[in-house]
Amino acid sequence: MATNGNFSAGNTGFLTAYTYNATSIWNEGTYAVGPNPSAVHPNFGSWGDHTTGTGNYMLVNGSTGGNKILWRQIVSFPPGVQVTVKWWMLTFVTPPHIVKRL
Repeated sequence: MATNGNFSAGNTGFLTAYTYNATSIWNEGTYAVGPNPSAVHPNFGSWGDHTTGTGNYMLVNGSTGGNKILWRQIVSFPPGVQVTVKWWMLTFVTPPHIVKRL
């Protein structure tokens, strides 16, 4: 399993090429970890995560330049093991509150 895959431990356990800012993700290519998008960007709504509604998630203002690694973690598995990776994504702006499972 991923380390801190639900971000309950905050900004730890993963690598990213984005810039961490705990108080503002106004600039493109920045991110924060927390339970409320509007706390770090004035144009983002306020929605809970898809599990409890009060948990942390990675709050991102996407980068427009190049291919930047958003989230990365290296995990070793025995040969032949089949692995399933699941992501949940929420749009903070128009259209609001669209939850997608990738």
